[in-house]
Amino acid sequence: MTIRNGLAGAARRTILPTLATKLWFGAFLIMSIADIAAEFAGAKTLTRILIFFPMPLLFGYVLARVRPAGALVRWLLAAIVFSWLGDAFGQQVIVKIAFFAVAQICYLIAFLPYWRNSVARRRPQFLILYAIATVAMIVFLVPYAGTVAIPVIGYALLVGTMAVLATGLGRLGVIGGLLFFVSDTILALMLFVPSMNFPTQGAWVMITYLGAQAVLAIAVLARVPAEAYRAG
Repeated sequence: MTIRNGLAGAARRTILPTLATKLWFGAFLIMSIADIAAEFAGAKTLTRILIFFPMPLLFGYVLARVRPAGALVRWLLAAIVFSWLGDAFGQQVIVKIAFFAVAQICYLIAFLPYWRNSVARRRPQFLILYAIATVAMIVFLVPYAGTVAIPVIGYALLVGTMAVLATGLGRLGVIGGLLFFVSDTILALMLFVPSMNFPTQGAWVMITYLGAQAVLAIAVLARVPAEAYRAG
């Protein structure tokens, strides 16, 4: 069994991206960079247009790379879809929270089978750091959140739990989960604490958010059995 697992892992590592996957991921990078550049430039109208593109391109990259036969890939794709809905149609705070909460639930379901490899099981001493960060976010934001305080608390618990479970995917999962947590923290400060806003805040939200989505997608693909990858 150990030899078989080792061979499967080696096979995964030797599967190279096809031209189609390179094009999809290249387009994702280009649109992400364009969106971030527009944020840095303060071009709000342009950012509202560009935000429509990165997540569908990442979705296309995943589909081009691997067949969505397994539950892990299906839940990843669902998370990407609901993230896109939050990006594209989340002009109202409560709507944005709702869409991204569903995306976090999809990630939670995707990562849950790997919880035995996460810090919750293997390095519980680090779990306290995630707990402290999540509680700190809640305690700081709730006085500013007003009527959406309860959804903010629920969402903070979801993203904190997702970041913990993402560690079960290895180093990429750790990085992706932390980037998502940082992105949501910066966004929450931008939405609820105007006194802490700074000119390039939106750009840093997008840098960490788009980075998180890409890294989590790659972390998931690294866990997909070799036979599920598309040929060619």
